[in-house]
Amino acid sequence: MKRTWQSIVYASCLAVLLGGCASGLKGPAFQPIPDAAADKAVVYLYWPDEGLRTAFNIEANEESITTMKNGGYFPYVVEPSELDLSAKVKFKMFASGFLEAVTAPHTRLSLTVQDGEVYYVRCTGLPPALLSLSLTNGQRLGMQVVSNEVGSRGIQACKLLAAK
Repeated sequence: MKRTWQSIVYASCLAVLLGGCASGLKGPAFQPIPDAAADKAVVYLYWPDEGLRTAFNIEANEESITTMKNGGYFPYVVEPSELDLSAKVKFKMFASGFLEAVTAPHTRLSLTVQDGEVYYVRCTGLPPALLSLSLTNGQRLGMQVVSNEVGSRGIQACKLLAAK
């Protein structure tokens, strides 16, 4: 009887762990923006499903644009300019955000966007920083500009995320 009980507990834990790997996003599948204005650039930020559940606040030039979730994508239409993207784990210890700057590590990516161009920024979960004192276990989101060929393939299974 003890062996059966242990098997049930083990199977239940395994089901919970495996079930938690899917992103579970409900948005529509990837659709390119049709007829983006010729005087604007389109930056697709996407995070292929890696089985992680952490969400990250994404900012463009210090303005919050979306919350990046595993398995999601966000199309950002922008004027040609220097674009500074940052990703910070979505975490608040207190309602006031007290200690947020200390507890939430972030990553940055800068790129120059030109009118009429399309860019793909692939996001990936990074291992915690060595010696991280963060209450969020040092989880970070890496961001990398990839070619249009790589990006257009990698974004296909991603679901649309809401704008902030």
